[in-house]
Amino acid sequence: MLYSQKFDTYICEDKRFSRSDLATKTVRADFTPQTRLSRKSAQEYPDGRFKNRPRLSSLQIEITGRCNERCVHCYIPRENKTGDISPGLFRETLEQSRDIGVLNLTLSGGEPMLHKNFCEFLEKATEYGFKISIFSNLTLINDKIVEALKKSNVKTLQASVYSLDAQIHDAITNLSGSLEKTIKNIKRLIDEQIPLFISCPIMKENKNSYIDVLKWAKSLGIGCAPTGLILSVSDFSLSNLRHRQSIDEALNLISSILENDEEAYKHGRFSPHSAHVNNFQEQFIDVYRHALAVNAGGNLIPAAAWNYVLGNLNENTLSDILENSSELKKLLNLTVEDFPKCKNCVSAKFCGMCLGANANDNSGDYLKIPDYVCELADKTRKLVHNWWTENNYFTKEG
Repeated sequence: MLYSQKFDTYICEDKRFSRSDLATKTVRADFTPQTRLSRKSAQEYPDGRFKNRPRLSSLQIEITGRCNERCVHCYIPRENKTGDISPGLFRETLEQSRDIGVLNLTLSGGEPMLHKNFCEFLEKATEYGFKISIFSNLTLINDKIVEALKKSNVKTLQASVYSLDAQIHDAITNLSGSLEKTIKNIKRLIDEQIPLFISCPIMKENKNSYIDVLKWAKSLGIGCAPTGLILSVSDFSLSNLRHRQSIDEALNLISSILENDEEAYKHGRFSPHSAHVNNFQEQFIDVYRHALAVNAGGNLIPAAAWNYVLGNLNENTLSDILENSSELKKLLNLTVEDFPKCKNCVSAKFCGMCLGANANDNSGDYLKIPDYVCELADKTRKLVHNWWTENNYFTKEG
């Protein structure tokens, strides 16, 4: 996602569908939304949509906290990069997820391929019929893993490429030779017809690298999208934010994307016809009803980057936590009224607000929106509006 959970319908790490992208809208001349933000709570919204039977459809399982890279922008505190999920807990989580109707399963870490049972986990997830995504740096690919991937139900294997300049990429990962290994294995997996997607988290160190990565990915027939909002460390230390782009650097990146990425400005987040803003809960909160994460210790959390414990699968079943977690209920009962800055915001479409980012930036206060996010959303809206106007693509409302 670029500055938002919805860039080109992609999220921090996973591809996401948005109904607003289906319909062509007439755009107001100032790029303001044409629908008012609903005052319904996030619980009321899905209850009505799914006839009182909302369900978890996606689950991310962090199978290990360990990683062979030490990326400078990582949201996981270094002291937490330890521990593996037990095979027993993994199997039980799969069974419970299947029983409640989960469709999409993401295997992540740390680096998931460090887990000694990675191939067995992949086989078991395929056996249960999940659509599988994997987040990996692809430096540890070997013959056994390739064979397991070929037999699996993997729909996307996502890897980060920060730059095609090894000096820049390897300085970010703190692993010498990492770019060479990742690119080598990307090409190998292409030959094996494994579906791939490239993410390119953007920070100060690689702020001029994305377009080259995008063009390279396209030359290989692989999808690619940037991640522009670096999430602060989940221990609230803010220690990695020195790598986050300034507002001006972020706007320069957006200008570059508008000039070079046709998908982004014709059909994605920067298309004037997708300037329509969804229900507030759908855009910012409802995701926590339908997509959650489990860390290697069994804690159920809203997202991998947000260590806000909803329950623990070593102590309660997944369905019990979904039904009875007081912390989850707090999230799902939030409305736009809990976010005064958002009530009349005209830049919501371009907003990178998410509760986990709020919490990590503000010592756990997920209701407090960082000024950085609001300023960037407002300036992004104006920049995109001006770009479309100057290029004679902008359609004024009659």
